[in-house]
Amino acid sequence: MQKISIGSIDPANANPQMSTWTTSDPNVALVLGDGTVLAVAQGGATITCTVRDVRRECVVAVGEDTRPKPIAGALVADIEDQEYTEEEIQPEPTVTLEGATLAKDVDYVLTYTNNVEEGTATVVVTGIGDYYGTVTKEFNIVVVPDVPTLQFTTAQLVLGKQIVMRFGLSVPEGLDVNDGEAQFEIGGRNARSSDAISLSDADTSEETGTRGFYFELSSVEMAEPITCTFYYGNGETVSKTCSVKDYVELVDERPDVIDDPNMIACVHAMANYGHYVQPFLAKYSPSSWTLGTDYKEMNKFYPEMNNVEDATAALNKLPEVEGLGKNSLSVTFSLSLNSYTTFDVYLAPKNEGGTVTVSSAKFGNSDTDYEAELQPDGRYRIHIEGLKASQLNNELIIEGTAEGDWYKVLVRPIQYATTVLRGSYDNLHKEAMAALYYYYYWSSKVS
Repeated sequence: MQKISIGSIDPANANPQMSTWTTSDPNVALVLGDGTVLAVAQGGATITCTVRDVRRECVVAVGEDTRPKPIAGALVADIEDQEYTEEEIQPEPTVTLEGATLAKDVDYVLTYTNNVEEGTATVVVTGIGDYYGTVTKEFNIVVVPDVPTLQFTTAQLVLGKQIVMRFGLSVPEGLDVNDGEAQFEIGGRNARSSDAISLSDADTSEETGTRGFYFELSSVEMAEPITCTFYYGNGETVSKTCSVKDYVELVDERPDVIDDPNMIACVHAMANYGHYVQPFLAKYSPSSWTLGTDYKEMNKFYPEMNNVEDATAALNKLPEVEGLGKNSLSVTFSLSLNSYTTFDVYLAPKNEGGTVTVSSAKFGNSDTDYEAELQPDGRYRIHIEGLKASQLNNELIIEGTAEGDWYKVLVRPIQYATTVLRGSYDNLHKEAMAALYYYYYWSSKVS
């Protein structure tokens, strides 16, 4: 604020009733009736004084106001309740003044009082630089009661069996989840709608407080993300996503996950199996395998573990179909890799018009006597599904009569791989069967 003289007109000597003062820009400078100019904002303005017929002008420039501003009018954002931790709690609220957000350690610093124990604490905002003064804000420190929570802690392959992912759920003491239910999705699709999916009830360990949920999948699904979601309580959920491919890569990247070389080889052989069987199924069984035309190849594979010649040499050492009294019997078999590994054996008389009966069919060490189903073409079929890889060399012992003579034959599922590798099949068949052999071989090492 300053009085100014313009030319020969002195405000001190001019009669206010005879003089008129104006400004060209009141947003920059104002002028009072006595010639006092008031700065408003940075910029320039022209001050004019008129006395009768005399008119004089003066240009004034208003510079930047560099005086520190009070921070007392600043707005400090509300602070949500803070959890008690036995240590100092130091939240950093947003501070704004006249619509502008101020910068911590540039425009202000923060200090705290009573910020350790449960109760009301205070943060003090002290202006620095272009600001001065203080403003305070209170916040609460609260003790949060321990609420037991669920979490999935593991997702791993179950080695030596059908391709299975096990999701391990950690259940804290005091939390009752007996009414909970696990559901699976694969590749974003509800797994309950697929025949290739087997949902198992949880296995429970009272000592560790864990529950395990098993998801069986086919070779063509090994690269697909599998999500296990556990529903419990009042609409609460917890979930975990993993794939066989993820687990294979984890084994390669983390030697501490598995340190047994046989188990590592089994994981690699399983990955190989998933890789080589997919193009085979895509070409020869597109209508019956799990993912149809949307399959994704299992691209994590180990070529050194899929030598067709070595697999053929190893399988040639295994015995062919054995038995007594089989001269009057025709035995054929097949192995399906579409979803679960299934083994079918067909029995028929060698001579047209002959008869065959099956009195017993037992596989491996099982006491189950498999039923022989009469087919429309007159053959009997024995069907075994859900084979573990390590069971591929188990004996299926079949007894009965053919052409009135007693017979006893021994057939092994792995003999189908031998038939393919010895025969005039294309490379897709042979690579898939070689991968199956290695998967069987290493699975038998860890079963």
